Amino acid sequence: MIQKQIYKKDINRLIDGVIKADSTAMLKDEITEYVITGEQIRLLPRLFETLVPPRRANCVWISGDFGSGKSHLLKTLSYVLENKFFIDGKPCGDIFAEKAGDDFELKGQIQKACKIPTESVLFNIQELLDGIGKNASDPVLTIFLKVFNKKFGYDDKKPEIAEIERYFDNKGLYQRLKLEYQQRFGKAWVDDRKTILLNLHKLAEVVAELEGIDKATAEKNLRAQISGFKMDIDGFVTIVKEHLAKQPADSRFIFFVDEVGQFIGKDVHRMLSLQTIAEGLTDKTDGRAFLVVTSQMDMDATVGDLNAQQSNDFSRIQGRFVTRINLTSANADEVIQRRLLEKKEEPHQQLCLEYDKQKNIIRSLFNFGDQSQFKNNYKSEDQFAISFPFIDYQFNLLQASIIELSKNNAFSGKQQSVGERSMLTITQTVAQLYQEKDLSQIVQFCDMYEGLRGVLQTKITNDILQAERTLDDALALKVLKTLFLVKYVKGFPSSLDNITRVMLPSLDTDFPAYRSEIHEALNKLVRQSYIEKGANDEYHYQTNEEKDIETEIKNEELRPEATNEELKKIFRDEIFSESKIKLSNYKIFPYGRIVDEVQDGRDAEMFIHFITPLNNLNDTDRNNLNMYSMRHPNQLLVVLGEDKYLSDDMVMFKKADKCLTRLLSSNDEGYRQQIISDKRRVNSRRREAIVERLTELTKSARLYIGGNELTDIKSQDIKNRLNDAMKELVEQVYTNLKMLTIDYDDEMLKSIINSSTSGALLSGLTEDACSTEVFNEINRQKRLAVRTKVKDLVDYFKGNNYGWYEMAILCIIAKLYKLDKISFRNNGQPVADRDLYNVLTNSMQQAATLVDIEEAIMPSQINKLKGLYKEFFNGESCTALSAKDVHTAFIERLKQDIDELRSIHDRHHFEFVRPMADVLTSLNGLAGLIYPGLYQNTKKLEDALDDKLDIADEIRDFIHGPQFAIFKRVETLTTSNQANLSYVANKQRETLGAIFNSKEPWKKMQKANEIIQAINDEIQELQSAARHEVVTWINSRHDSVKAIPAYTQIPENLRHQIEQFFGILTNKAKEERYIGNLKAMKSEVDQAYDNSVKAINAWVEQEAKRNAEKATSSTGDENNKKPNMPPTRPIKTVVRKDKAMKVDFDKQVLETEEDVDRYLAVLRKEMLSYIHQNKNIMLN
Repeated sequence: MIQKQIYKKDINRLIDGVIKADSTAMLKDEITEYVITGEQIRLLPRLFETLVPPRRANCVWISGDFGSGKSHLLKTLSYVLENKFFIDGKPCGDIFAEKAGDDFELKGQIQKACKIPTESVLFNIQELLDGIGKNASDPVLTIFLKVFNKKFGYDDKKPEIAEIERYFDNKGLYQRLKLEYQQRFGKAWVDDRKTILLNLHKLAEVVAELEGIDKATAEKNLRAQISGFKMDIDGFVTIVKEHLAKQPADSRFIFFVDEVGQFIGKDVHRMLSLQTIAEGLTDKTDGRAFLVVTSQMDMDATVGDLNAQQSNDFSRIQGRFVTRINLTSANADEVIQRRLLEKKEEPHQQLCLEYDKQKNIIRSLFNFGDQSQFKNNYKSEDQFAISFPFIDYQFNLLQASIIELSKNNAFSGKQQSVGERSMLTITQTVAQLYQEKDLSQIVQFCDMYEGLRGVLQTKITNDILQAERTLDDALALKVLKTLFLVKYVKGFPSSLDNITRVMLPSLDTDFPAYRSEIHEALNKLVRQSYIEKGANDEYHYQTNEEKDIETEIKNEELRPEATNEELKKIFRDEIFSESKIKLSNYKIFPYGRIVDEVQDGRDAEMFIHFITPLNNLNDTDRNNLNMYSMRHPNQLLVVLGEDKYLSDDMVMFKKADKCLTRLLSSNDEGYRQQIISDKRRVNSRRREAIVERLTELTKSARLYIGGNELTDIKSQDIKNRLNDAMKELVEQVYTNLKMLTIDYDDEMLKSIINSSTSGALLSGLTEDACSTEVFNEINRQKRLAVRTKVKDLVDYFKGNNYGWYEMAILCIIAKLYKLDKISFRNNGQPVADRDLYNVLTNSMQQAATLVDIEEAIMPSQINKLKGLYKEFFNGESCTALSAKDVHTAFIERLKQDIDELRSIHDRHHFEFVRPMADVLTSLNGLAGLIYPGLYQNTKKLEDALDDKLDIADEIRDFIHGPQFAIFKRVETLTTSNQANLSYVANKQRETLGAIFNSKEPWKKMQKANEIIQAINDEIQELQSAARHEVVTWINSRHDSVKAIPAYTQIPENLRHQIEQFFGILTNKAKEERYIGNLKAMKSEVDQAYDNSVKAINAWVEQEAKRNAEKATSSTGDENNKKPNMPPTRPIKTVVRKDKAMKVDFDKQVLETEEDVDRYLAVLRKEMLSYIHQNKNIMLN
């Protein structure tokens, strides 16, 4: 039995594998052979629920990848729901409903939906985009209007003409317009309207007839209509709504739109326009008009490609496409199997039996490895039978192949779009190739190429055609086609085994023998540059352009050290990145790296040395690694096993990396750039494979230290294995490391430095082996006349068989310092304890700080300093014992005294305190001495002691003593009572000033008491006399005011105010303590007197004016006068005596009696003038 005999349907029948929205040629077959798959049985009920009343219809989004059948479903739905296409006398809707099989609920929903009066329009929006021009402001609206106009026979290219046609159609005159046009001009309207804008007078003639107007008016109206034509989405929705208004009440209009996702892409405006149309149609028609669309991506993915802000803008469109159907590749597999590969009963059973016998072999043969996403998924013998002669993995692999080829521009023309080439067509083509073969033959994947050959770009097929002409090897040609098909497929390693599997011609093929044949064919193709061998022993198809680039790669020149640099990077970054070994929290040792005898990075005390298969060791060293290791005792040798391909692969990787990086920046055309990008990906995988191989070799590498192989490290974990080995290297390199028996840390360093005791009494930190070792090294350097710095010691004990960590070294050095064994000098000055921590821990200070052996201080020196301590500090004893501690105690106690003396100096700015400044300067100099400075400056110390006792202590005792209160009274009298003091006798003032400015005032306090008393008595007498004089004058002036005749008649408030003036002055005189102020009050009293007089005069003048006004306004009627009114004394203003007696006289001096008479006559005349002015003259 041959294969074409096993199919239920003719394998050679015509099947249009490409579903075209606008094609009806194969519509009958498309509907009758339509397969409602198991997947669709689950999904279609949700769709048809929305199409059946009472549910309000909403927009539908159908998504799916290449070959999933979304376009076929869309087209079928458009005809089924309109239900006007009949097949063998039956409506297509009924035929489609029967395909629901036993799902009676779905069948009923389909039948109900098909009974609703429906008009549909089906179109591929991506294809129509090419025909509307690039100037369309809203291509979505333009296309929707175009297909809607075309549905009713209107002009679909000129919407302004279509609008005129719709106008006459709504009036019932469209058919008459076409007939009238045919009769008048002998041409069909639908043909002639293509150029009607150039012959508008023809249309105007017909319109004039239809409208009953003259031709000129008709043409004018038409031109205005055409030039003013505008259409927006609201207008379009209104047109659809008006159309539905003329249809039965429950009718609907559905737009079936193919390839919406591809059309929209990432175009925000198109998405928003589609949203607005969908929203407008469903809302304004109450769900009677809506959209059903397809997309290669589901709606969330389409919107997800946009940014976050845009995604928010599209929340409404997601709400419009409530019904979402997502078809998978499983749908395509089932369609192919049921529509094309379904078997007759007998062959089906025969194939089931064959599977039952071979299922274990099948499971083993088609296992493509853990890294492959393509699996043999037979769940039953029926699945094998219905897929035969195809193996089930081939459907997914073919689909992935076509998708990836499309992404890489392998298809030509319209076929560039994934999905244009139907898997159904490809599968039928391949099945036809096998129709004459018996049932032992299965499909070789290479034959899928024949189904794609006609739609591939010429430059792709030319490569294959050239191979067909020149490659005299049928198997090699099949391998080449296979590698072409899987070239871009992700998740399919194109190894020798996997290529053999997809090339198997039958299930009983001798796999090892056939594998050898395939291997030979692959080698032949590699030699002739048709393919390349990449990472992980995978093979890759090469186009002619790829071959050219491969040649460039092979010709690329490399620096000799290039591969070693890459090896260093791999070991450093990806295999073993450690650079320190940790024995404890404090014992952490850095080490360097070497790869094949080339150092990676800076120098170090120890190294880990990776010896790879690319090493350049001589034969002697390579054959005797123990000896080589012995010559390098500070290295851990990590000797990797052999890999004969590693060198070639590394060279190929570096050449490709260098060449492709350079080519990537060139301005090559797009296809070449794509090849370069692909090769970079392949090269990246090649590197990954190299890293993986090196990693595995490192896991099993042999380890050597100091001439011995380490055989007791069994771990296969690289990190643990090499860390354990490095720990052994540390112990061998740093033989004195074991001397550190305690852990030193920062807190211990601070504790040592801040310890209040030193010398032999340093608690718990007596000399030990480590401190002795450090001291001996300092001593050795001193004998060699070498100036030793802290950094020298740190560096020395970090290396040189010690390996001590820095904090430990610093603690030991600090301990030697506190034990009085060493001293430090920085910039020529001794280092104080307070600065020691910074000096030891700061790297710059370490390099600038000298270490020296501390000179010994004799007991007699210590005793002398303790004696000076007692003298300096008023008999206080020093309890410290060691030289350094006595020195420290003296400095600290001196600082306390200095602080007290400085406080006195700063608070009391008296003449007698000034000498203390020099004493403080001297004492500060001593306080700044660093050990053993005091021992070296005893003469300065004794001099300072004299100054302190004679000057500073005298001043302090005086200020703290009882006599200072007397001095403060002198200060008060001198500085705070200067005003009164100036009236005191000069002799007493001078005596007081001399006491105040004395350098030894404590010797004059008795005299100070006496002079203070005398001065105070004199001041009191002067104060009393001045106060009596001013009070007398106040009373005199007050009495003069009260003597003014008008005083008794002035208002009470004015009188009170005057009384208050003089009362305030009297109180002030009684309280004033300054003599000068009392004497100055006379002018203040005179001012009060003048102000009082002025106030009284002002009242008098005002009162006189008021009386005059009363007199003027009187009627003279005697009856209006009050009887028996006593006469009132006239009120007069007053003039002060000095003003009334101020006259101009022609002589400055009165010399004769005649002069006196003449002067008195002038004076009398002046005074009488005031009297005649009705004014009084004050005489006091």
